[in-house]
Amino acid sequence: MLKIVPRRLIVVSILSSSLFLVTIWAFGQGKSDPYEILERMRDARAESSYEGTLVALNLSFSDEMGASILRVVRKSPYKTRIEYLAPLEDQGRVIVDDGNYHWDYIPSLRLVIKRDSSKIKSQEGLGYNSELLKGNYKLELLGEWFINGRETMGFEFAPRFPDRPLRRIWLAREHGVILRLEVYREGEGLISISFYADISFSSDISDAQFKLLVPNTTKIKTIGYTEYSDLNEVQKATNMKIGTPAYLPAGFELIGIGVRTYSDTLQDIVLEYTDGLSDISLFQRSNNFSKPSRSNKSEMNYEDGLLRVLCWKTDDMDYSLVSELPWEEMLRIAESVVSID
Repeated sequence: MLKIVPRRLIVVSILSSSLFLVTIWAFGQGKSDPYEILERMRDARAESSYEGTLVALNLSFSDEMGASILRVVRKSPYKTRIEYLAPLEDQGRVIVDDGNYHWDYIPSLRLVIKRDSSKIKSQEGLGYNSELLKGNYKLELLGEWFINGRETMGFEFAPRFPDRPLRRIWLAREHGVILRLEVYREGEGLISISFYADISFSSDISDAQFKLLVPNTTKIKTIGYTEYSDLNEVQKATNMKIGTPAYLPAGFELIGIGVRTYSDTLQDIVLEYTDGLSDISLFQRSNNFSKPSRSNKSEMNYEDGLLRVLCWKTDDMDYSLVSELPWEEMLRIAESVVSID
């Protein structure tokens, strides 16, 4: 049986799904139903260009607080640049998406990870499944607020199931960008805040900002990604066993099947589930090239900002489960994973 092995990693991952979950939507006038408002104005952010300083605070631990500060530049429709200013261990990291490729520069490793932009799960697309969203969350308007001198409209996403976080967001009324996000967990209260300390909107943003410049000694690692519509196709393409969970919390549905390719001998199968707002990701790979486990199953876990990560091994596979769910639910999912024939 799997069990929790306590380990804590104080990192606020502002690129995780929990931070930009509904940024595709903005406030529209003339509608009183909050779902209709969001649906009607969902393209407002996609058309916005801006730059600003984003602050993210992780309050989930009582004895210490994690903080991240990032400089974010976005040029409509697809270009983004993110520079890590804090914490100290992340300073100098730069992520650039030029619309064709996604570049992640990690100076401590002297490494750039390159991926096809079309293969990166769009943060603007999360929460787009309105039927799942309506079935799993109750959406309420919080009214109009002023943040940094800008008029915003507040929304609350209250989960219909107690195992999921509650979110409150404030969207810039004109541009649809999230200026503030608060995340709450049942029994813990407020666990995360992110907000723009400053932000300016302009269509006059130079394309030069979306060219990544790194030292000549930096290595470039390309990660491939192939999408599949059927698990049997993946099994034939990879010749690997595929584990699927027999148990999922209420409201979650499978929305994506893919394979990440790191080298000729190393691949990850990725299964993506969503309830319209929160995600579950199950990563798995053959451990033929991993160090053998001392037992049939070994496990570890840690928290990365709002996300929880549970890892375990079997005789021939390594698994990682990533979600915002309580540990008890993650363990229940993990213990239900069985290989398909």
